[in-house]
Amino acid sequence: MSKPQIGDRVKEKITGYAGVVTAKCEYITGCKQVLVNPPLKADGGYEDPRWFDEDRVDVTEAKVVTITVVENGFGEAAPIK
Repeated sequence: MSKPQIGDRVKEKITGYAGVVTAKCEYITGCKQVLVNPPLKADGGYEDPRWFDEDRVDVTEAKVVTITVVENGFGEAAPIK
């Protein structure tokens, strides 16, 4: 099974928690985790995303979300006041 990438739909093996990977992190200890954002609830509300060790999630669908990175805007430093 492939390692989860940002934009993949995944399902956590133990709890069944499912959603799209929106972030990844790697700790100095070697632990690698992914942030899983679930879909909206039926009433339009949302559940908070959760961090899981990447070995605990299975990719159910690759690259379901892609975002084009723009060169301006978010890459700029915050204004100093």
